[in-house]
Amino acid sequence: MDNLLQIKVTLPPKKPGLFARPRITELLGDNLIVSRQFSRQLTLVSAPAGFGKTTVVQDWLYERKEAVAWLSVDERDDDFLHFWTYVVTALQAVEKGMGKTTLALLQAGSLGKLLEFESMLIPLLNDIKSLKAPVHLVIDDYHLITNGTIHKSMWYFIENLPPSAHVVLVTRADPPWPLAKMRARNNLVEARQATLKFTLDETEQLLAQIFKLHLTADNLKVLHNQTEGWGAGLQLAALSLVQNPEKAEFIEHLAGSKHHAMAFLYEEVFSRLETSLKDFLLKTSVLRQLNVPLCKAVTGGNESAAMLRRIEQENLFLVHMDGKRTWFRYHALFGDLLRQQLHKTCDDRQVAQLYQRAIDFFLDSGAPSEAIRYALIAGSPERAASILQEHIDDLWFSQGRRQLTNWLDRLPIDCLEARPRLLIYRALFHLIDEGKEEARACLRSAVGHSGSDRGDQHEFAGMLAVVQAYYSIFENELDRAHELAERALKMLPSNKPFWRISAAINAGDAKTLANDWDGAHIDYMSAYRESKKISNPYVVLTSGVKAVNNLWAGGKLQQMQILLEQLQQYISEHGLTGVPRAGIIWGLQGALTREQGNLEAAERMVAHSLEISELEKPTLGFNYLFQIAVSFSRGKLGTALAAVGQIEIIHQQSGLPGFVTLPAAVWKARLQLAAGNPELARETLAEIGVREQVAISGGQEAAYLTLARVLVAESKNQEAGKILNALIATGRMGVGLRIEALLSFCRLELMAGNMRAAAHHLKQALSIGMGEGYFQVFLDEIQGLESCFAQVFSWLNANASPVLAGYIQDILAHVDFSSKAEQGSLVEELSARELEVLTLIGQGFSNQDIARELFLTEGTVKWHTGNIYGKLGVKSRTRAVARARELNLLS
Repeated sequence: MDNLLQIKVTLPPKKPGLFARPRITELLGDNLIVSRQFSRQLTLVSAPAGFGKTTVVQDWLYERKEAVAWLSVDERDDDFLHFWTYVVTALQAVEKGMGKTTLALLQAGSLGKLLEFESMLIPLLNDIKSLKAPVHLVIDDYHLITNGTIHKSMWYFIENLPPSAHVVLVTRADPPWPLAKMRARNNLVEARQATLKFTLDETEQLLAQIFKLHLTADNLKVLHNQTEGWGAGLQLAALSLVQNPEKAEFIEHLAGSKHHAMAFLYEEVFSRLETSLKDFLLKTSVLRQLNVPLCKAVTGGNESAAMLRRIEQENLFLVHMDGKRTWFRYHALFGDLLRQQLHKTCDDRQVAQLYQRAIDFFLDSGAPSEAIRYALIAGSPERAASILQEHIDDLWFSQGRRQLTNWLDRLPIDCLEARPRLLIYRALFHLIDEGKEEARACLRSAVGHSGSDRGDQHEFAGMLAVVQAYYSIFENELDRAHELAERALKMLPSNKPFWRISAAINAGDAKTLANDWDGAHIDYMSAYRESKKISNPYVVLTSGVKAVNNLWAGGKLQQMQILLEQLQQYISEHGLTGVPRAGIIWGLQGALTREQGNLEAAERMVAHSLEISELEKPTLGFNYLFQIAVSFSRGKLGTALAAVGQIEIIHQQSGLPGFVTLPAAVWKARLQLAAGNPELARETLAEIGVREQVAISGGQEAAYLTLARVLVAESKNQEAGKILNALIATGRMGVGLRIEALLSFCRLELMAGNMRAAAHHLKQALSIGMGEGYFQVFLDEIQGLESCFAQVFSWLNANASPVLAGYIQDILAHVDFSSKAEQGSLVEELSARELEVLTLIGQGFSNQDIARELFLTEGTVKWHTGNIYGKLGVKSRTRAVARARELNLLS
């Protein structure tokens, strides 16, 4: 059944005896190619059904030298991921490898409720730009697209299309685009109803060449006027005239008919067909595409091949869809009329039986996705749900997660509750794409259900435990997450590899958040190895990223670098470099590069990670943590606080897991403290339950270390010392956090005048850090510790410890005290774009108005606004404007 989908991206074959219309094809091709490149971006062929739009475009392009990428849209393509997957596939039919990164991103199905799409389309546009020869991209039946995000993304695509490509849009209705802008730039040629109408001369030529009809001048004029140059009407009229010996009488009846010409002509043609042919047409009208075996299955007869040949010979609106002439479809208008007639002549039970036969055929042919499609068209959600449940694992890998989510969202809740496994999948998909809110109700419904037998019960319980564990991680319930993940691994059979991988990842997540680095590493590497066995690159990416992040959190930087390099090579080989989840690899590489002291390179890497991960909100939120850290190290407190604000916005919109929101809150407190506001920092920590009187629980070590810093700022050194002792005693801190704790102890001892004890703590920190190559953590903490560094350096030299002494020397050589001088101020230089946005805010523009004025998306405007707030140290538009005027940024 792969051919059924392949024909969607194949230029339909040229029909024998096609009636040429040079008047139109010359218009479409006029000055289109200049210096081997296209002179305009869009050709729009827009007219109601039956005006020969597709036929004209085919005829035109068959006479040209340029390559053609063709996409025939159907109703299932009204989904962002589905649509763009087929656009890329159509282009790949012309140029192998085209859009590899974009296609990998789409196949990952990770866009969720897409608001911005530039990150996905830019790699495709870059690939098009590199084409050596020009190519037409034809999208036929675009009027079937109603999805606003597709319209917006398609307009962005066309506006940024390089001159190596040209879009031809064939549609019954204009897309909701600002076409006037393209007309003004001479980037658009249009062929509309007035152009596509047959002239009187063309009508005469059509009847003579194709149907061998020669009418009198008067009859010809009446026929032309009654059909108004409408191609489909002329074809039906010609079919009627061929069958009717009284041609003048027929034309007279047509002129006097009170019915619409199409209805009259259809009835004339249809009424004259043999009963067997009428029966075949009506029964097969339920099919969107048809071939001999499928028609045979639906009609129950053995004459399908002969019937299709006869329909073709009699010009009954049968369209070839492949060069082998095995797949066909009815002309859209003719198919609509046939289905109307079917429902007039058959009862609902008979129509439903036809659809059921089609569904059975696709199931027997190994195409469950088509079977589901027909079940939904037929209004049989129960059947669709049953097929989906039976084939969901295979469909996951063949159709993608987003298509499954689309189907699951279309099924009534009672269908899902009768099949609780589907509830589990729906909860999992929503957790991955959109956060926890959409998943909660599904999990609540699934709890309490069980399978039909003992083995099935264990499998169901294991799958449920996987998703519950994932949800518990979002809720920061780490002990419960660990318990559920371990339970899942015990219950899930070996023939459920993906679910076992997910359980291992969840177990690793729970251990990581509880700072059990070694235990988590075992789980992650187990998932990583198993994912390679099932040959799913995206699962390999996910488990590999988990393992790298675990090494980072545990402080094993050298192992981290090795695994990072392996993953970077793997995603490059498998076309995953643009997938949002791959953004974490760049974020982690940026974190490692930051720790090695190369802040400028780290900043670039983190910026790239944010760009890639924009479309997957949990991943985007996680990568903002890396931006916070790099900005902090560079002394850009405003940028760092703006990044915290972005995490808070994403959390409000989608609901982020605790391993993002908790570190963000800790960073927020640390930034507030660095800005000289320990009271505000204490309030922020209290909001996440971190106070002196509360015992330190797993995963909160960084928060309590920040609380110790707050206490020092409040001159409560004794209380700070107790917390630091408790932290070190837990033994649960990673290397980086342990170094920070020791340096905080060093600071306390210096403040107390205990240089010897301070030096001891510093020497411990240096010994731990040198083994893994830590660097930036010392630069971030060095202010106030210079004398201690100098004393330890002298002592090491005196005691023949040249390696550790050299390590200190390297650290001191990179100290730039001037970069720390402005940390007390939240004001940071605004970029040119941020100043533009700020100016419009000052003029009272809304986000929507600003987006329109600057040709940005609203999401981008919000992002810039968040950065502005952070840099100015404010939380509202009013305060931003006031602060900007204080600083003379606004007049």
